[in-house]
Amino acid sequence: MPVDSVWPIAGAEGVARAFEDAAGRLETVDGELTFDLSGVRKVDVAGLRAMSALAAKAADGKVKIALKGVNVDVYKALKLVGLTTAFLFPV
Repeated sequence: MPVDSVWPIAGAEGVARAFEDAAGRLETVDGELTFDLSGVRKVDVAGLRAMSALAAKAADGKVKIALKGVNVDVYKALKLVGLTTAFLFPV
């Protein structure tokens, strides 16, 4: 996966799958990995677990994870589970 890869995610059902897939390929990423969440209106428990697992795995390495297009409801969910500090939120 190249530096500054952008993974678009469409809908809440794709969040867990995308983050789990990225966790499996994290060793090949160098730099920053960006997820475009502009198509996501909510995140379910499975998605939050996958996001947390990826954040933990990325914290051990040199990869930064950015979330762009995050709406207020998704941000609130991330805040409630303490994940806002694990990700970058570019403007």
